[in-house]
Amino acid sequence: MAALYYTLLETARLGGVDPRTSLREAAIRAITEPGAVTLPKDLT
Repeated sequence: MAALYYTLLETARLGGVDPRTSLREAAIRAITEPGAVTLPKDLT
């Protein structure tokens, strides 16, 4: 499980997005739009 979170955080960081913002937006989108995929490029 830790590897999953680390991957998500590092992917956001490498994409130039704040990791906390990325995780928060991904969680919100997953709740409001089940099945939605949020990539760092979607947040810029």
